[in-house]
Amino acid sequence: LGDQPDPGNLIPGFDIYRFFNHGQTVTLPLLGLFICLMAGEDVRSRRWRRAGWVALVLWWMLLFVTAGRGTFIGVVLAMASVGWMRKSLAWPWVRTMAWGALGGLLAYMVLYVALPQLQGLGPFSFLGYVVQRSIETPGSSRGALWSCAALMVQQHPWLGAGPLHYAQLCAPLGIAAHPHNWVLQIAAEWGLLVVACLGGVVVCALRALRRRGTQLPPGDTANQAMLTCWLATGVAVLLDGLVSGLLVMPVSQLWLVIYAGLAWGWVQSFALTASKVQSRTWRLAAGVFLVGAAGEFSVGVATSHRVASALEATPESELALLRPRAWGLGLFGGASMLSAPEKLR
Repeated sequence: LGDQPDPGNLIPGFDIYRFFNHGQTVTLPLLGLFICLMAGEDVRSRRWRRAGWVALVLWWMLLFVTAGRGTFIGVVLAMASVGWMRKSLAWPWVRTMAWGALGGLLAYMVLYVALPQLQGLGPFSFLGYVVQRSIETPGSSRGALWSCAALMVQQHPWLGAGPLHYAQLCAPLGIAAHPHNWVLQIAAEWGLLVVACLGGVVVCALRALRRRGTQLPPGDTANQAMLTCWLATGVAVLLDGLVSGLLVMPVSQLWLVIYAGLAWGWVQSFALTASKVQSRTWRLAAGVFLVGAAGEFSVGVATSHRVASALEATPESELALLRPRAWGLGLFGGASMLSAPEKLR
């Protein structure tokens, strides 16, 4: 049409396009792993491998378009760290990710820079804006968010101020409802004891992955690629979470759970015996858990629909308070959200 498009139109369905980048922190490494696992020479493997390459290149391209700094730095440093730790054993996965990044960069330069300029338009991306903002304000106002979290830690060091309470105490800053740092958020809301416990869990998980790696033969390319991916994804998540809200957003939370389940299941698969797999106790426990989780999910969906239906009849001024996050603006629950517009103003 000859008009300069809004880059945000490329990422529909997200309250903020950064939430898409949070999911990419996990899905980019998994796409690289998928290609590594489709290493067979049969027709089916070749087709899936080609499809994987297309997806990986497009995913990198969208990362360049949206200029997700936290995701880019986290994934690149993860590639470098596993390459340094695992040397040649990590090379197939690292090489796949590097070629995907190069292909994505070329696709971005052609489709979103060169072609628009040939039509007299500007580049179709956030990259220029983010580069300028990074030069002017490298922290993007995160210093104030981190200072507020640190103050909460000082006031409630051991047990924290309470889950979701960062938004209640620090949202008046007018910047964000979370500190864009998973360590500070857990310390402020749950306390330093929980941070120490979670740190222990992370260390134990990484040690379990590395210990499993010592038991793998070098020629087992599939399992070596999986181990490399699990380690790299963990590093990327930990690094990106230091500067983003990856820990608290629903899309990235889902992918974090998927990643943790895949890595945990992979480690446990080496230790499972036939008796454990066939144990009726384990089957019963898993069944009860799945039924309970399905029930909880159904109640949550029904409640969300009920609240949304009630909001349809509310004045437009109050609809502005609707948020897809339970902790938006520090208000916990639909009733309080509807009853406090004047208080917020």
